[in-house]
Amino acid sequence: MPAAFPVILTSQASEFARLGLTNIRREFPHYLQHMLNGPADARTPRALHPAFYGSYD
Repeated sequence: MPAAFPVILTSQASEFARLGLTNIRREFPHYLQHMLNGPADARTPRALHPAFYGSYD
C-alpha cells in the first residue's frame, strides 16, 4: 500500500505563506536574551540582532 502524503489546499498554503511573511517583519513580541547592565543596553530586538529580530526561538 503506498504511503499517504499530507494534502494541503492552495488556500491553506497561501495563508501559511502570508503568516510567515507577516512574522518576518514583526519585531515584537520577542524573547529577551540580553544582559541589561544599564539604560544604554535596553535596545530594540532589531538593534540587538538585525538578522534575527523577528525570530521567536
